[in-house]
Amino acid sequence: MFETTVSQKLRSALTQEEVAEWDGDTSCIIEYIKTALNVALDDVNAPMEVKILQHYHGSKIPIVITLDTQEPRLLWYYEGMSASELLDELLGLFADVPLPSQTKL
Repeated sequence: MFETTVSQKLRSALTQEEVAEWDGDTSCIIEYIKTALNVALDDVNAPMEVKILQHYHGSKIPIVITLDTQEPRLLWYYEGMSASELLDELLGLFADVPLPSQTKL
C-alpha cells in the first residue's frame, strides 16, 4: 500500500511543479507525472513506465502508469486538471498496490 510518507511526497511534488497545461503536446504531461512519481518513490528505486495510449483527440488523455511489475493502471488526464485532483486520482489508482521494495518509508 502507498505509505503515508509516499503520499506526502507525492502531494509535495505535485504542488511544487506547475500543473501541465495541455496545448496538444502531451509530452509535458507525461514528464510532469513521471517527475512527481520519481520524487514520491525515490527511496523505493523501482522501475516505472508512464505512457499515453493511442487515442482520438478529445478532452481527456488516457495515460497508462506501471510501477515495478504491477498491473498497468489507467489515468484519465484532462485539460485544466488541478494538482489536488491529480493527486486524488493517483492515490486512488495505487491504493491497493504494495510498494515494490516493501521498505518502510
